[in-house]
Amino acid sequence: MWPSFWHIYSGVTALRRVRVIPRQPDLALYSGSGGVHVDLQLETTGLLIRERDLGFPPEPADCPDPVIPISVSYIQSAMLAAIDAWIRDGIEPPPSSLIQLGKDENMNDVVIFDENGNAVGGLRSPQIEVPLGQYIANPLTLLNDCFLNGGFRAFDEARFRELYPKDKDYLRAVDREISRAVADGIVLPEDADSLHQDMLADAGVAENRGGGSSSAAGIELLLMFLLFHLAGRRRVH
Repeated sequence: MWPSFWHIYSGVTALRRVRVIPRQPDLALYSGSGGVHVDLQLETTGLLIRERDLGFPPEPADCPDPVIPISVSYIQSAMLAAIDAWIRDGIEPPPSSLIQLGKDENMNDVVIFDENGNAVGGLRSPQIEVPLGQYIANPLTLLNDCFLNGGFRAFDEARFRELYPKDKDYLRAVDREISRAVADGIVLPEDADSLHQDMLADAGVAENRGGGSSSAAGIELLLMFLLFHLAGRRRVH
């Protein structure tokens, strides 16, 4: 039997339905914390295509909050590679991982959030593990026409510096989480450098500020690349 493979986003209704699916060896279930249908990358590309093909002005939707800057394409690419390896070679994908649900006072299912207002559990992009603000991905919390975009509310300077006192602290956290994601198989090794640059650009942090070392980061990512290929690719027996 061929393996089944699901990749879903963070919505209470979808998560509720997925939780009742019987677990079986040929089924992998995922939800991505902070992931939305239309992230910043997709919106930017879509606006350019609309202008090119339809002549519409490249104006973004009038949303109350900026589009979530998390690029879901990094995880999607890794999951696509994982299912291809699973089907072709019998190599196990990353373990199933779903966003955590709890109950409110009325016993309704609700997403569990951390101290930053971000969903707990699920596939953890480095961008959600090294947050720059609150990533609102659940459509039920966005009562407007921008529910596919989610919403991003950046930390103020005080909160940012509470988490990352120096730029080098942010750089170290970025390097650590990208290495973790590559080792876990949820970011492709060849995407690590691009994701690294995206995360620095999102925070407005330069590679050499605060003592950051691009050579050290490169060595660490190379080691995690080797670890991924030597130890992370497990065969199904």
